[in-house]
Amino acid sequence: MDLDRLKPNGRSLGILAVGGAWFFIVVSLLHVSWAIAVMWVDPSGPIKLYHTVVGDVSYDAWALTYAGVVGLVFAILQLLVVSGAAVTSTLPFDRTLSARRAGHLVLCGWSALWVLNLVRLAAIDSQLDSVAQAALLSVLFGCTVWRASSGWSPRRSKPPAKPPALDVPAAAPAAADADKDSFSALVAVALNKLARFVQRALRWVLAAPPRIRRGGRVARRKAAGGLNRVADFVRKQAGRVAPNTGDAD
Repeated sequence: MDLDRLKPNGRSLGILAVGGAWFFIVVSLLHVSWAIAVMWVDPSGPIKLYHTVVGDVSYDAWALTYAGVVGLVFAILQLLVVSGAAVTSTLPFDRTLSARRAGHLVLCGWSALWVLNLVRLAAIDSQLDSVAQAALLSVLFGCTVWRASSGWSPRRSKPPAKPPALDVPAAAPAAADADKDSFSALVAVALNKLARFVQRALRWVLAAPPRIRRGGRVARRKAAGGLNRVADFVRKQAGRVAPNTGDAD
């Protein structure tokens, strides 16, 4: 058996990340649809997608607990917005780039809402199932960010490959060193993708219409500074993990 075929690479990890992102979208929309169906029949009682009880005190998930007619309307609004964001994130790049990016940002915010709620509940009750759910949603949040980063801008065409040089081949590295270099390269690619996504999102937000820009210059400058610091930190970490790895797509 050729063990090299079983090693993960950037393309296979990207496919898994996109699949994880769509898995979260479908499952979260099914949760909200179930809450809508229950409240449509009887909107009196509260519907809690996630909650925990510690010491006779119930802790509910923020923005994922619905009660009454207001809760029903709020759940329907969530379903429509997230479904629309999922559709717009798949639109072609030409003439729909802003809508595509807005869809990705909505999906990232939706995933972050679920992660924050489950991490909070896991920190409160410290139960194994709560910790496992928080860990799973954290991985799916990373998949959602990966998908947004990969689909933020059109892919640039790569230049034609150069013919191989007729040099004497160097000695093959040890298997352990090769595995370590491969893993470091994958980590560096993931960190670079995250940094590019943060910077692209920052440029897109700063390109808002003038009437929006006039409303929050101070807040936008602070957000820009914070996002730039995050991007610089991520790039430094990528450089530490794989200093010899280039900026790979």
